[in-house]
Amino acid sequence: MNKETNESRLGRYQELLTQGKLTEEAAAWILTLIQELDALEEQNYKLRKAALRASRQDVMSTRLKEALYE
Repeated sequence: MNKETNESRLGRYQELLTQGKLTEEAAAWILTLIQELDALEEQNYKLRKAALRASRQDVMSTRLKEALYE
């Protein structure tokens, strides 16, 4: 989740929009894509964080299992 990248995307979008280089349809489509990309980046960040947490818990439970078998 990189807020800087998202702001730069929105900034570039605003530039193109104010310069009149985008049709109304293209502008709406690009804005939708930027919003979807932002949501996917946030979801990816949360999933990575959850996977890291889960992998740490597996290591701990494996160690506990090994200790119990001894």
